Amino acid sequence: MIWRGTCISIINILTAYNINGNSYFKWRHIAKIFDIGVTWDGNTNTVGIDTSIGYVEE
Repeated sequence: MIWRGTCISIINILTAYNINGNSYFKWRHIAKIFDIGVTWDGNTNTVGIDTSIGYVEE
């Protein structure tokens, strides 16, 4: 896979969860691979996705 000019291998990095025949991935894992910012608003219990910032490990 090519992302922002860099070849990224995602084999054995992501864990897929099969729920009722559908595959799901944890958003934090996706965000980490693609260096996408994830924010949390505790007042509204809302996850934000911000592509203008990089991923920050918690």
